[in-house]
Amino acid sequence: MGSIVLATMEALSDCCEALEDSSLFEEYFKDINKRSSFISEGINKKEVYVRKDENDNILGFMRIDEVGMFSKFPLLRLIAVKKEHRCNGIGTDMLKFYESEYKNKCDRIFLCVGNFNDRAKKLYISLGFIEVGKIDGLYKKGCTEYILMKEFIK
Repeated sequence: MGSIVLATMEALSDCCEALEDSSLFEEYFKDINKRSSFISEGINKKEVYVRKDENDNILGFMRIDEVGMFSKFPLLRLIAVKKEHRCNGIGTDMLKFYESEYKNKCDRIFLCVGNFNDRAKKLYISLGFIEVGKIDGLYKKGCTEYILMKEFIK
């Protein structure tokens, strides 16, 4: 089955690998220093979680900022799965983990998805996220980030 746990620095190269050959890599993370810095910073802040298989191999990772949206709500900053494990439910498992971690702590969670990442946006919407806004050029000129939210009924 596998597990999702907080990452340590030993996971850095696996996390960097998960970004390769992805739309996020193409748009934002081609520079290895930028990629390593973003992930290392998240590991040091205890914001990076890795998805491992039953043999402790890292299949993917996500970075969650607990108060990243409006200094109040959790924000999934990034999620990535290694190329050979994509389309096998790993991303869905990580999204469900994100939801389960916060559904009893707050009434909504957020994530952003780029206009170049239609497949991811479809997955998020299928899991109950709704589009609540967009920001043109947030991270890169010419790229739009859609803000998605999932609200928990209490």
